[in-house]
Amino acid sequence: PDDIARDTNITIHPEDRARIAQAWERAMLNDEPFQPEYRINRQDGREVWAACTSRLIRNDHGQPYRLIGAMQNITARKIWERELQQARDVAEAANAAKSTFLATMSHEIRTPLNGVLGMADAMSRDRLSSAQRQRLETIRQSGEALLAILNDVLDLSKIEAGRLEI
Repeated sequence: PDDIARDTNITIHPEDRARIAQAWERAMLNDEPFQPEYRINRQDGREVWAACTSRLIRNDHGQPYRLIGAMQNITARKIWERELQQARDVAEAANAAKSTFLATMSHEIRTPLNGVLGMADAMSRDRLSSAQRQRLETIRQSGEALLAILNDVLDLSKIEAGRLEI
């Protein structure tokens, strides 16, 4: 078994060897199946991912005498997993950018909107005709409706960022 492990170790990618050696050691100490996933350096230079399942068979005296197992090429799955992780990273970055944009735009719009609402409030104290007062009330109601929408957008951004305080 030591010769087999040494020969097999040659084909294991150098960055995976220490992890595989530790897993092999644990499996041998605990008499458990050995089921790692690791990269193999092929003779043609290609890197291939493998899933291995093996077990050391011991004789009646507890001495190892046979190693049985199987190996499966899982390169396609590993490529898919890497692509999925990259897509997830891109999506998370896009979502973070969207949240930042929404929060920034909401604050940028709120500032002049508060000016409009403030001026409408100030004008409401002036002497106005009935028609002017109705128009001013429409401006105020519309401004408050826009402010409510902006607050909702900000709350949505905070929810997505996990920062909403209730």
